[in-house]
Amino acid sequence: MRAGRAKLMIGGMLVAFITLMGLFAPILSMADPSAQDLHARLQPPVWTNKGTLAHPLGTDEFGRDVMSRMIHGTRISLVIGVASVVLSVGFGTAAGLLAATAGRRTERSVLQLIDAQSALPPVLLAIITAAVLGPSVPNLVLVLGITGWSLFARVVYAQTLSLRERDYVTAAQALGAGQTRILARHILPNLLGTLSVLAALQVGHMILMESSLSFLGIGVPLSTPSWGGMLADSRKYLWIAPWLTILPGLAIGVTVWGISILGDGLKERLGARNTTGLN
Repeated sequence: MRAGRAKLMIGGMLVAFITLMGLFAPILSMADPSAQDLHARLQPPVWTNKGTLAHPLGTDEFGRDVMSRMIHGTRISLVIGVASVVLSVGFGTAAGLLAATAGRRTERSVLQLIDAQSALPPVLLAIITAAVLGPSVPNLVLVLGITGWSLFARVVYAQTLSLRERDYVTAAQALGAGQTRILARHILPNLLGTLSVLAALQVGHMILMESSLSFLGIGVPLSTPSWGGMLADSRKYLWIAPWLTILPGLAIGVTVWGISILGDGLKERLGARNTTGLN
């Protein structure tokens, strides 16, 4: 119980800080993230001998301010991560409910579609789809949403079949409640806890996927600051300017860790509530 509360506090504070940084990126940025200054290229961070306060985290190979690019990259990662999970939850929940309630033929078709997608590695499916659609933020949200819906569909399908056997659902059916009312009043509310935990954990996974695709050059457009794009650009300067690789990599790791801690805290907290009979 205490461990779950501690995880919620630590993860929540970290995620809140990162979210606020993304929301107020234009205010927090010390410079235009796309502005180039070749005279100031590859300047080291401020804590080194040659660092300056003008560029606290240094500059990249084009003289662009690393701190400003990282702050704006926060917004891109969070928007893509959250939007793609929302798309996955919506489509996956609808598919799972359809499979569990619409008859054997529809159930078989939906489950076969879920199995077909599960047979493909998510990264490979994302790479293929992103390469076809082209690099853009809306396309990337669509790509990641497509790769993640089957997980939610499978969970919703299994949970719905279990919830349909509960006494309160049987009682509602005996009183003449229709299927739509049962889904809205008894099934969906009891799915919210599981979906919330799964969605929170999936956001971190989607941020990693976005960074991977941007690193490969098929995610966010090169003109848009992103952590994955910064990692890709820094490969050539790993030994002479290691901060260009370390800083965005650290940002990705801390963000995903914070989201994972928050998801674990939610899971333990909701699990503790369920043991007391609170749904």
